[in-house]
Amino acid sequence: GVSEGSIFTRFKTKNQLFIMAMHKEVKEMPWHKNLLESAGNGDMRQAIETACGELLERLQIVIPRMVMLSSSGMPMAGNCCFDDVPPPIRNLRILARYFRAETKLGRLAVRDPESQAHAVVGALAHYVLCETLFGFRPASAKAYVRTVVDMVLRAAAPRRKKDGGK
Repeated sequence: GVSEGSIFTRFKTKNQLFIMAMHKEVKEMPWHKNLLESAGNGDMRQAIETACGELLERLQIVIPRMVMLSSSGMPMAGNCCFDDVPPPIRNLRILARYFRAETKLGRLAVRDPESQAHAVVGALAHYVLCETLFGFRPASAKAYVRTVVDMVLRAAAPRRKKDGGK
């Protein structure tokens, strides 16, 4: 019931219309706040698994859309509707802030929180990319997230002192 003229008053090109039709962005996702508030409290494994699980679910929506945009020949750069920081970078920053906070509290020992966050988000994105493009799932999403979190926690475990803990 909407005329084509009305649509193109709002969207100057078909590319803009397509981007907005595919674009469903939430500025701050629930896991952002929940993860940051959990720093220093409770079970780190549970906090990171929950955050990664929610991020993986989001990536399972976003990555197929990005593949569709790319396959349509539409360049991603310059077509996105971000107010400030693109969501992938915002996700990295939130996770890095959490790693930094837990390291400061002595619960983790992360040398480079940004690289650690990038590795985690990259692993999740790779899972979704393989699932999207090739139908390949090495494990269920839940089991995969658990494995990624295991790797993070092992790599970032604080070193114990050899003299009996003193």
